[in-house]
Amino acid sequence: NVTVSGRGSTCVVHWKGEGRADGFRVTADGLGDRSVGGTADSAVFDMAPWRTCSSASVVQTLNGGQSEAARGTLSPAYVYERRAEIISVPTLSWDTNDRNILLYAGFAVDAYGLPYRAMLVIMPEHGGMERRYEMSGGMNRIDVGDDLDAADSHSWYVSVESTDGRAALNARSRKSHGIEGIRPIGDANGMAGRRSLAIWPNTTRRLL
Repeated sequence: NVTVSGRGSTCVVHWKGEGRADGFRVTADGLGDRSVGGTADSAVFDMAPWRTCSSASVVQTLNGGQSEAARGTLSPAYVYERRAEIISVPTLSWDTNDRNILLYAGFAVDAYGLPYRAMLVIMPEHGGMERRYEMSGGMNRIDVGDDLDAADSHSWYVSVESTDGRAALNARSRKSHGIEGIRPIGDANGMAGRRSLAIWPNTTRRLL
């Protein structure tokens, strides 16, 4: 009589032995196996994020012999869902030559090998439309065109989004403020000029 259940980051196997036993050998499919003493009636297996707890088998041992494996299944299977970990929030700065290019550096995320996209979401500090830009391809640069008003200051955050429907993977950073550097602009005669943007120090880089 074997039952399987998932709880938090663990897969738990319970069983009821028959008569005396020197021990039990417990296998949680896909998660490993272990031997426990003859008085045990459960075993706990740690799960990595997005691993599955679905079935297990238990073999009872006595005096060098062993029973046939008793099996248990869990349907639907339990999945240890966990949101992506944003390890490092990027810094943003204006390209010194192209007024439409934002540069970012230092971004790191752990999505446990699952497919995702990372979006940079920028909002004007004084109201206006939220803008979303994909951070992809290892280019570390985003063409914002004329989306952002050079006269305004901006707040922003990074959104990590599953691309295969695993909503529990989605995560976002805390809001940060300001874009480093100065943005090249053109004057009324088309001559290149520069204008400084207000800069605030970034907020603490922690997940919500």
